[in-house]
Amino acid sequence: MERGIRTRGQVTFFVLVAVVLVGVIIALIAIPRLRGPSVDAVQDPSAFLRACIQPTLEARLATLSEQGGYLTPEGFIEYNGTKVKYLCHASEDYATCTVQQPLIKEHVEEELTNALQGTARQCVQDLKDAFQSAGYSVGGNFERFTFSFIPGNMVAVIEAPLTLEKQGRRTYTQFQLTFPSEYYDVLYLVTSIIEYESQVGNSETSLYVQYYPDISMDKITLGDGTRVYRVKNVITQESFQFASRSLVFPPGYGFER
Repeated sequence: MERGIRTRGQVTFFVLVAVVLVGVIIALIAIPRLRGPSVDAVQDPSAFLRACIQPTLEARLATLSEQGGYLTPEGFIEYNGTKVKYLCHASEDYATCTVQQPLIKEHVEEELTNALQGTARQCVQDLKDAFQSAGYSVGGNFERFTFSFIPGNMVAVIEAPLTLEKQGRRTYTQFQLTFPSEYYDVLYLVTSIIEYESQVGNSETSLYVQYYPDISMDKITLGDGTRVYRVKNVITQESFQFASRSLVFPPGYGFER
């Protein structure tokens, strides 16, 4: 009997240990922020900052790309449960639309710059903490963050003059972080479609696809004449969705006697 009780006690102990280990693993997976970027900050500060910023960048960009370039859109149509911003809109029938956002690339850059300021500031503080934990004396602070699209990349610049001292001195004035991306071309085509809608009234997406084989374009026309566009790079899967209402003809147009 004593042996059976002892055996059950050992089994219970191992079960408890297994439960604790599983809980720890789940916590590490579910709360990656507690671990921080898995990059050695001392060896490669830029890589550390890139890994720190990337999750927030991807999340904000995903929202912007679904909502016509706005985190909190106004002047939108709800489509499949998403608020899709009108980038060109005409309230009247028979009229071409007025461009609502003439510089969409610059606008998305501004949205991301503003949305990532806090994250960039915290990432710089995490970088400083990592150096201090490694025995460095650290001077300097976060100053500014900017974001831009260029052909083939997204570029984030963190202006944070830092001085690091430990058996010598290391200085940084800024950190330029690059992320491979084809959003520059996607937004260029979005701009082209908006201009076409404002001048002619309805773009011919097949013409774009002929010249840009890596691009697909979906155009859905809704009941009120709104057209919802999605421009997508089929290689990178990066896409951008927006709405336009231009040169709408009411039902029955062309059948009058």
